[in-house]
Amino acid sequence: MRVSDKPLKEYIIELIGNDAFVIVKLLKGRDEISELSLSKKIKADINKVRNLLYRLYDKNLVSFKKKKDKKKGWYVYYWSFNNKMLKDAICNLKKEKITNLKNHLNKEVNGNFFVCENRCIRLGFDNVMESGFKCPECGALMNQDDNQEKIKRIKDKIKSIENSIKV
Repeated sequence: MRVSDKPLKEYIIELIGNDAFVIVKLLKGRDEISELSLSKKIKADINKVRNLLYRLYDKNLVSFKKKKDKKKGWYVYYWSFNNKMLKDAICNLKKEKITNLKNHLNKEVNGNFFVCENRCIRLGFDNVMESGFKCPECGALMNQDDNQEKIKRIKDKIKSIENSIKV
């Protein structure tokens, strides 16, 4: 399965960060690169590289082989990118986003939210009752928030992600 760099980059950056994508780019399409070699190529501390590799490993995106250095007696780890798991991992992340967005949408549709004219803070009904319908930040009167535009944006985002999964 071939995934272009754009969704791969978005996924890696969202999950782990920019530094991890640099490592993935180096590993992608190559077999067994030592962590020391990776460290030198990206000019980063070996411990930072290991940390990123372990985080990628936790997501099943990289695998390693351990070989013993005959001269020093130490183990050297050689890493490879696990391309087979990538499509499933991206799909799972998108499904998780959809679930979170649907939960958020449910709160927006079923909740009553209030804001002051300065838009300092947005409170739910219970919290605004406690504050006597006064903004805790500026003291202005709090009015019910019209969240229809927010609901529309959430629905559009859900639809967009669902369509990207179907592709």
